[in-house]
Amino acid sequence: MSTSNGRVRGRSHPCASLDEALRELRRPPAPAAVKFKLQAVAKDGGAGQVASYVDARLVLDRLDLVCGQQWRASFDAPAEALAPVPKDAEGERILYARCRLCVFGVTREDVGEGDTPKAAFSDALKRAAVHFGVGRALYAMASPWLEKGPGAGQLRTSRRGRLRIDQRTEAHLRRGYELWLEAKGRALFGEALDHGDEAGAPGFEEQAGPGSGGEGELPAPGAREPTPSEDEAPAAPGEVAEEAPEAGPVGSAEEPPEGADQQAPAGPAEAEAEADATLPDTATVEGRLTAVSDGTPGPAPASALERRQIEHWQRVGHYKPETVEALGGLLCGQRMLDRLSREQVRKVALTLEIAVRGEVAQRDLASALTRLAKRDDREQAAQDLCERLARKANEAELTPGPRRRAA
Repeated sequence: MSTSNGRVRGRSHPCASLDEALRELRRPPAPAAVKFKLQAVAKDGGAGQVASYVDARLVLDRLDLVCGQQWRASFDAPAEALAPVPKDAEGERILYARCRLCVFGVTREDVGEGDTPKAAFSDALKRAAVHFGVGRALYAMASPWLEKGPGAGQLRTSRRGRLRIDQRTEAHLRRGYELWLEAKGRALFGEALDHGDEAGAPGFEEQAGPGSGGEGELPAPGAREPTPSEDEAPAAPGEVAEEAPEAGPVGSAEEPPEGADQQAPAGPAEAEAEADATLPDTATVEGRLTAVSDGTPGPAPASALERRQIEHWQRVGHYKPETVEALGGLLCGQRMLDRLSREQVRKVALTLEIAVRGEVAQRDLASALTRLAKRDDREQAAQDLCERLARKANEAELTPGPRRRAA
């Protein structure tokens, strides 16, 4: 049982060793500290996928409380070979920062990204902290799709017609997180550790719009949604090509809406409901049926630096982002690329490299993914695709002259 200051009886902070600190660092955030953002929007605009996150302020508070003076963070720029490059035709640039986080003499590092140095530094700190367990609980939950409508578990629209999360929907999502804590979270990660947060309090960081890949979320950017009176709305997420196959998030029994885009990440978690020995696999929260994560904590996600392997071969092969996301869904069961583990990133990057060497065109790869996504056995479908791409690569080695091949 937690005391009023968030500590568990019999424990004290700061901790005396790294082993003791690791147990405390991985404890879930209190429900009031969790924020929510739109992660993806269905092509018809009728539904959106919601991600939960914590900001950099909670990471700092957690390190101060648990570790006292036994932690420090240093930042620098990655190697010159990884200098920012234009992201799109408008010349938007992504900045990268590396954080080396040392806790009780043990250093772990990761790379963050953002469109400003502040965003990149915050993202790098949060990603490095994940390696010590901070915010890891949010990665154990799936990301639900909410429909547009007036209900508590539905998304509103701004004056510009874009989906948004209002206070009522946020309360619904926070209740879902509380139910997940009761059903599975506490057993997996321990009691939530409260840092005195109040629901609706402004975040520590400047918030980026949905899908921007900047700061404000764990792992992806988050924004406090505008009130109905505000004309400003989040940046519109990119549309999805019709060939993008449908695939639910890892550990989720909920399928995305027709034509929905599941793009990254942040990050983690959302309106989860419950399931354990005493609860059903799905549960109704305020009248809406919500999919349940199995709660199994997976490996830490790959860093932004490691994900550049995918970006490289995507650029060389001229493959669309939605096609690469669909490939991640087929190979790994996860379309959100910034949630992929290091091994999963390598798997997707290698498959893209083979497709490039086989001179497989964007259209042909997308069509193949659409067909294979309809199969019941995803693993067998993924194996068939890899074998087909390998044959094309072998044929290209034996056939002189550049040609684009069907997958």
